[in-house]
Amino acid sequence: MALRVLIVTPRGDRLGGAEEMLWLTLKHCDRDRIEPTVAFLDRGPFVAEVKALGIATETIEIGRLRDVGATIGAVRRLARVVGRLQPDLLLNWSAKAHIYGAPAAVASGSGVPVLWWQHATTDGHWIDRLATLLPAQAVGASSEAGRMAQVALRPRRPV
Repeated sequence: MALRVLIVTPRGDRLGGAEEMLWLTLKHCDRDRIEPTVAFLDRGPFVAEVKALGIATETIEIGRLRDVGATIGAVRRLARVVGRLQPDLLLNWSAKAHIYGAPAAVASGSGVPVLWWQHATTDGHWIDRLATLLPAQAVGASSEAGRMAQVALRPRRPV
């Protein structure tokens, strides 16, 4: 049986390296081993591109992160998606995605393991620090420099 992975990504378009990496991962993943679903936190053409690969998608409009009410509402909507899909793994595709995905995983009550991917080399930006505070079994990094920067943040997570 394939591992059911819910990937949460903040962008509905493919503007940079993180989105291109996601695209290539989805395009070439072994569907006998991995059954991905992608939850987009924004609308855009990337959603249709992923659907065209035959991959299930969800779109959760999040609003501005500084709008606490909108953020709480988005986390609740994402938690319902997690609860409905019951994935084997939740992979947040960036620090911003993790800020929504980690609380949604907890709120869903599903007990799903949570990982997140740090695409940038963090300089200690508040979003990276906040994401690092949230529960995760591990943090992925796109480079050794990114790994070392992430390791410097607290609490320490396996990177």
